[in-house]
Amino acid sequence: MEKIEWNEWLSLKIPSIDEEHRKLFDYIRQLNEAVTNDRGEEVLKSVLDGMARYADYHFKHEEELFETHKYPGEAAHAEAHKNYVTRVNDFMKSHEAGNSINPKLVLIFLNNWWINHITTEDKAYSAFMIEKGVQ
Repeated sequence: MEKIEWNEWLSLKIPSIDEEHRKLFDYIRQLNEAVTNDRGEEVLKSVLDGMARYADYHFKHEEELFETHKYPGEAAHAEAHKNYVTRVNDFMKSHEAGNSINPKLVLIFLNNWWINHITTEDKAYSAFMIEKGVQ
């Protein structure tokens, strides 16, 4: 697969959020490297666990900012977060139940979801939060 990593074009120009996004992309990169080396099954659980925990932390941070600064798109954005959590939990439950999950499909989902989310929903709040002084 192609190299998957954080790129500056994904930057929201909010250092704290950009740093969190970089960490999430580190998990995606780990899974990509494992899939490339036919070790996807070996790291799938740890990557999903890590992504779930860190995404929870990241989503709470964003949603606290939304509430504090009265971001008008808060409800729709929180719903997108909820949908992501549901999807990752479904992957985790299926994996724990012993069902075969193609790590490459999980990788594609994670990469596509995060790129789409950052470039659409997150970039929609970027100027608003910068104006509020969020770093």
